[in-house]
Amino acid sequence: MASALQANQIDFVYYDENFLRGGFRKLKKTIAKNNITHLGITTNPNDMDKTLEVSKKLKKVFPNLFIILGGNNTELHYYLYFDDAVDLIYHDNGLKTFDKLLKANFSHEAIKNAKGVCYKEDGKWVVNEKGEAISEFDFEPLRLTDYKKTYLFAKGNFALVKGSWSCPQKCTFCNCRKMNSGVYKPRNIDNLINEIQKVNFNKIWFTDDDVFVTRERAIELCNALIDRKVEKEYFAYTRADFVCKNHDILPLIRKAGFKNLNMGFEAVNDNILESFNKLTTKKINETCVRYLSENGINCVCSFILTPDFTRKDFKDLNTFVKENRLVDTIYSPLMLFSMYENENAQRIKSKRINEKYINFKPLNMTKLEFAFRFLMLYVRCFFIHGLIKLKLINYGNS
Repeated sequence: MASALQANQIDFVYYDENFLRGGFRKLKKTIAKNNITHLGITTNPNDMDKTLEVSKKLKKVFPNLFIILGGNNTELHYYLYFDDAVDLIYHDNGLKTFDKLLKANFSHEAIKNAKGVCYKEDGKWVVNEKGEAISEFDFEPLRLTDYKKTYLFAKGNFALVKGSWSCPQKCTFCNCRKMNSGVYKPRNIDNLINEIQKVNFNKIWFTDDDVFVTRERAIELCNALIDRKVEKEYFAYTRADFVCKNHDILPLIRKAGFKNLNMGFEAVNDNILESFNKLTTKKINETCVRYLSENGINCVCSFILTPDFTRKDFKDLNTFVKENRLVDTIYSPLMLFSMYENENAQRIKSKRINEKYINFKPLNMTKLEFAFRFLMLYVRCFFIHGLIKLKLINYGNS
């Protein structure tokens, strides 16, 4: 988006609440100081209430401020943001529509003819159909922020790179497969590596939902990185079943620079994994951990904590982490709309803008108990296992 603004010679201010602390007061000052006329807000599932709350407060202070909502949650669930405080909702694929609207200064006529937007007409919301799926950036990414801003716990700072859109998997809990009109589109590998070579930083975080997908693409990508002597360290997401089926190419993957792979294990119960349509099992996840360890690749594993979690589920999860000696774990308490739109789980208004805040009412225990058990997972993981790992590193260096 910054590249599109720059290409149209439009001045803009980049504001990220995650890094620029100060809350609503600082945001208000930034808008006033820079005479901002249009404000774009990126949305995520867990910040829906916060986004609308901020929009309403801003409209009271700046009645003529044109507020635009975009991001992954509006792309799929734009109807959740139909509010008087919002002027435009962007749910299109890519930035071609955004570019056209910039050139037309967001005129009402241009908006009416634009693809992939929602707007108000006579007090009612109108939804325009999306454009076609994309397979490449419409504008070369403009890297505005200091790379130190993107930090991974115990791993350092990373620059972000995107190698594909959507995901070909069919996991029922995940909205990512529905992005880009549900069409998986990998980028051309030469274009991808050209971008990586321009990044003046030695650590790259691939934001793809599945960086490899197929054995052929994994081999092509890794060989291209090696042949073109792109000597960087990579963090990426992939699947446990891919690792198990293609463990023979893990040495190549490690040689290319993939030091950390994030595995979406999601659960340690086969029944839950089946309900997620994950197409993996607890055994596959355990085998994946072993293969990665044998090839010097750090396994970062992610788990989902759903509203129907029981005390036994928490216990089983903790046991799995301990038995497999997993140090780098990510726990996400999520009530995803794709799973729970028609369930009894009650969503609680979110007060935070990250996915570590519980925004649902647990079904099998109080929210306080759920929050405590969730916290203890991290206490055991990062403080206990992390300290042991630190002691072993120090011992090895002594």
